[in-house]
Amino acid sequence: SLSSSGQGAGEVSRSSLWLRAMGDAPVITQTRPYAFGVTNPVNVKLPQEGDLHRSNELISVLRALNLYETAAGNLQRERVLNELNRIVVDWVVEVGMEQGLDEQEARQAGGKIFTFGSYRLGVVTPGSDIDTLCVTPRHVSRDAFFKILYAKLQQDARVSKLTPVPDAYTPVLKFSFDGVEIDLLFARLPLPVIPSSWNSLENDLVLRHVDEKTARSVNGSRVADLILKLVPNKETFKVTLRFVKHWAKARGIYSNVLGYLGGVSWAILVARCCQLYPNFAPSQLVHRFFTVYSIWNWRNSPVLLCRIKEHSADGLANFKVWNPKVNLQVARGDRQT
Repeated sequence: SLSSSGQGAGEVSRSSLWLRAMGDAPVITQTRPYAFGVTNPVNVKLPQEGDLHRSNELISVLRALNLYETAAGNLQRERVLNELNRIVVDWVVEVGMEQGLDEQEARQAGGKIFTFGSYRLGVVTPGSDIDTLCVTPRHVSRDAFFKILYAKLQQDARVSKLTPVPDAYTPVLKFSFDGVEIDLLFARLPLPVIPSSWNSLENDLVLRHVDEKTARSVNGSRVADLILKLVPNKETFKVTLRFVKHWAKARGIYSNVLGYLGGVSWAILVARCCQLYPNFAPSQLVHRFFTVYSIWNWRNSPVLLCRIKEHSADGLANFKVWNPKVNLQVARGDRQT
């Protein structure tokens, strides 16, 4: 299945507090060793009954504002993603056979769709698009993506509003598939096979010997997966992020194109608050979000979710790493690849 990150949760122990997110999986607050972020947490206290009550009220408001996708909407998105994945796999086979691979080799080469953005983070809203990434083995070119796959989608009656943007900073195919808006990026990895068992691209070695356009395309999926991995409680993170995203859009400051923050930036800010207050309920995290960033030392303290890693491995050394201490472009705020 190509659904967003799992919503399930295990059995809640007697020493845990939990809040039923009105149809979502329980928001679990566990008392466990802390292992997230670049500093120790500010506060590890558990929420009180009033905090949980206010969190339920918060979720009620978010639902009343239609900020949760319906069950039918989620099923439709899964169907579309699975069908798009099938189309991509068939296309990879066709390209392989055109290049001289026998049918068995072409089918074993694989190819896969990954998701990122709000869908992957589990905060998708009705009518919003799905950010997707098409990952292919080495025999499939970007040119084939914008010509052959484009033509294949153009002939599909379920596809409309098909728009190729090959010269964008991050090249993309935009279209609607059975009523679901899709942004599809492309990444060719220098591998003979893309295993169907891959569920994540977070291993840095997937970036070995790829070009800058591929690295930028892969970045969205990698960042989304790492954010989910670096927050102590995924469910409280998602509820808090839903609120913050809605607040930013209502205030007209949700847009990296206009110089404000985009979706991933808001997600990182919320994730850091979750690290600092790992056991807090969503209502508490919303309050702390505004408190923390109203006094944040933006000039000298970047918002980090994990330690900066420098790579010297073969095929990785040429990529710029976000580090203002060694990279003047970062210090000036220039656009990074």
